[in-house]
Amino acid sequence: MLKILACTFMLIDHAGALLFPQYEILRIIGRLSLPIFAYLVAVSFEKTSNRKKYLERLLLFAIVSQIPFYLAFGTRLNIMFTLSFAVAYLLAFEKRGFTAQMLGLGAVCIAAELLRADYGFYGVLLVLVFHFLRSRPALCAASVAAASVAFDVLVNMRFFQIFCVLALPIIFWLKLPRLKVNKYAYYLFYPGHIFALWIVSKAI
Repeated sequence: MLKILACTFMLIDHAGALLFPQYEILRIIGRLSLPIFAYLVAVSFEKTSNRKKYLERLLLFAIVSQIPFYLAFGTRLNIMFTLSFAVAYLLAFEKRGFTAQMLGLGAVCIAAELLRADYGFYGVLLVLVFHFLRSRPALCAASVAAASVAFDVLVNMRFFQIFCVLALPIIFWLKLPRLKVNKYAYYLFYPGHIFALWIVSKAI
């Protein structure tokens, strides 16, 4: 159910960006999607039976998604690349010493910014915050809020991404029903809905 909610919020966000830019409320609602996806990636990384294959799957669909993302939003790398950077960092540095972890984190965040990955360093940090702190919801929520404020100050230049904290009660405290949907449906939804919205935006 969390995946369905995340996809719904993302669809609303991208519809606002491509079809209804005059309605900022759609973009605000869309802020709830990224923290849910970051949380789901952190959980999937922990529970998957093969972490390398999980990273390969993320990268494959990041590549598949890049053409529709480029058509709709321009030259940035899509969010699946950002999530892949976070997973690659965890694979390479999770069990290393503190100094190596900090140097690796700096390198990954800089790479995400230089390569213009969607949400850049902020998207990487969200996955790591959920990975390391989700067992402590209050501290995790405070860390997500702090990272969001930093992103707003350094990148957005206005308080906009901070609305993502509205997703935290859904993640940590809302009891949601369990639904079984093929996992590839969620991967395919990402490029599929962007391409569909782009087609509509060109037709109107």
